[in-house]
Amino acid sequence: MIAVMRAAAVLLVLSSCTSAPATESEPPASQPAPVAALETPSEPEPEPARAPTQPKPAAEPETPNPVAVRINKKYEGADATDWEKRFERKGREVHDRQAAVLEALQIEPGSSVADVGVGSGLYTLAFAGAVGKTGTVFGVDVQDYFLDHVRNKAKKAGVDNVTFVKAEQRSANLDESTVDIIFMCDVFHHVEYPRTYLASLYAALKPGGRLAVIDFIAEEGTSKKWVLEHVRASPTEFRAEFEAAGFVFERAPELLEENFFHLYRKPE
Repeated sequence: MIAVMRAAAVLLVLSSCTSAPATESEPPASQPAPVAALETPSEPEPEPARAPTQPKPAAEPETPNPVAVRINKKYEGADATDWEKRFERKGREVHDRQAAVLEALQIEPGSSVADVGVGSGLYTLAFAGAVGKTGTVFGVDVQDYFLDHVRNKAKKAGVDNVTFVKAEQRSANLDESTVDIIFMCDVFHHVEYPRTYLASLYAALKPGGRLAVIDFIAEEGTSKKWVLEHVRASPTEFRAEFEAAGFVFERAPELLEENFFHLYRKPE
């Protein structure tokens, strides 16, 4: 009996020695951190196709102004002496206030002045004196008899710094960038192709040069009937034409009553 019990104890000890020891549970294998997907740089979207640049349409040919055409007919084949009596008389304000107009123009000795629409030469010889011997005056007109008349006046007065230029209705025929001041007195309303003519004046002025315009005031309700029939536009409308041609308005000297007086400048 005792032997049996000892055998059982021996077996129990052997059993405890051969049993696999309890193992601690291993931590789960760490999962690799998710790798962020690499972003492929997006290619720039192509710009939408641009419409091809269309050339600006050429300006339509200018048609002659009917009012100017009508009033110019009486100058065809006329006599300069008869017109001189009308242009250079007391009571005509551009004649009576010539000195004030010249002062407002601030003509510098040695400069060049174009008297466009020279007529009887009311201002031409005065300009010649203002620019002096080193300056030049261009006497410009479409009528040969006016040019001949003023040429003779200059010769008699011993004035030799005036160059005479035969103009056309579309151009003053002045060389490009040769003039400091262009002066037009009661002339612009006679121009039959104003847009085209203004382009020629703009080209003739030096950068920074000035355009001086005196013309009748034609406004409904205030102007005389003959002025409204004779002059095609108001001062405001004329100004719009000058500015559309590129001239910059500077000021309006208040010297005259029947005429407006505008000073413009060609940009530098």
